[in-house]
Amino acid sequence: MEGKKESWIETLIELLNEYDPCIASDGEHRDNLWGYAYQWHSAVFPKELAESYIITARYGFIKWLVENDKIEREKFWNSETKSSKYSDFELSYDTPREDYTNTLLMELAIQDEPIEFLISILKNV
Repeated sequence: MEGKKESWIETLIELLNEYDPCIASDGEHRDNLWGYAYQWHSAVFPKELAESYIITARYGFIKWLVENDKIEREKFWNSETKSSKYSDFELSYDTPREDYTNTLLMELAIQDEPIEFLISILKNV
């Protein structure tokens, strides 16, 4: 399990770096602040704070994942009922991206382990 855990954290950091790269004042590339904080949390900057911010609508990461086709929609919805596997909101390939993004944000908000859930529905993971 440890190897798998490291793998999904690396995937998260890679996507966060793609979405919101951090370039230091000296021009050097640094890991995304939230990904770094999530991976190397401390008492000053707890993992839960980073996790909570990563999945907010305000940060925009989830919207970016949807817009850049990084989510495996089949992992998220039930094709027979045309609804989310996790709620009654109807989804389909015709669902506007904004509705899809909002549904995903709601689902992440009620998960016990939102980052692990997010990783589970990403493409190529």
